Amino acid sequence: MEIKELLKMQETLDNKIMDRFYKLGCNIGTKELINDKLLALFTEIGEFANELSTFKYWKHYHVENRKKALEEFADILFFYLSIANLLEYSADDIEKAYLEKWHKNLERQKNNY
Repeated sequence: MEIKELLKMQETLDNKIMDRFYKLGCNIGTKELINDKLLALFTEIGEFANELSTFKYWKHYHVENRKKALEEFADILFFYLSIANLLEYSADDIEKAYLEKWHKNLERQKNNY
């Protein structure tokens, strides 16, 4: 599946969520919504890290729940895509920025960055 398809699917889900939100009489501006979604994204990243527990050097035993870790990773992707849609980043914008940075990072590795 391509980023373009994922962005469209996320837009559909976000529209359903916001329709329900507005029907409840709630209203939120784009800037506040972006801030809320950024906080949610950071929270999901924390939940993913917690699920992996690789930073928990003090623990001697941990069994990774791959399914749960992937679910948290998917949550990260949901908010990433939702924020991209709010900022009106197209799949082409994202792919272009990624490739430019990828080439830059490769060059950095060649130069012992």
